[in-house]
Amino acid sequence: MSVLAELRSAMRQVDRGKSVKKEQRRKLDAQFKAKRQKNWKNFQVRNCQMISWQLWMRQLYQNPK
Repeated sequence: MSVLAELRSAMRQVDRGKSVKKEQRRKLDAQFKAKRQKNWKNFQVRNCQMISWQLWMRQLYQNPK
């Protein structure tokens, strides 16, 4: 094998490794984004529940029966 062929082979292996790393990074980014969106939705739900609880308590104390 000539020196140039060996260099080309080495370059292909490096490029192949880069594409694998890019694919892994893309998958990890997608997982992170999905978890972040899920956590944000959970936060919004909890926040709405807390606000409704606070409003209910405020009404209860302002208008005792």
